[in-house]
Amino acid sequence: MTAITQVYNYTVRTIKQPDVEAFDWRTHVEMNHSSEIALDRVYRWHNQDGTQVLDCGTLVIKKQSDRPVYYGLLHERVNSDNHVLATFKLIQDKTQPDVDIDEVFQYLLTDFMQKISQ
Repeated sequence: MTAITQVYNYTVRTIKQPDVEAFDWRTHVEMNHSSEIALDRVYRWHNQDGTQVLDCGTLVIKKQSDRPVYYGLLHERVNSDNHVLATFKLIQDKTQPDVDIDEVFQYLLTDFMQKISQ
């Protein structure tokens, strides 16, 4: 049996602040290493319906059926004995419908891969 040695949880919220004119979702990327958040996401996402909307190769993204929330998770083996669990979540606000979902998840995946390669 192998243990998960690292956890990365990414969240992007595309909610525009009323007093800010320009919106860039890259300024709304949050990342933490909470095992509790990761386990909660795995449990919730495993038990809910979702429609596959994007395939980034190692990362498959689903859309929650009742809200504009997109999610995915993946695990990677790092060095020969470390396992990393990563969760990715995009909460899309109806005021920002033109956010490119593929661009967001490719950005997050690239960031994640850079972090674990160090």
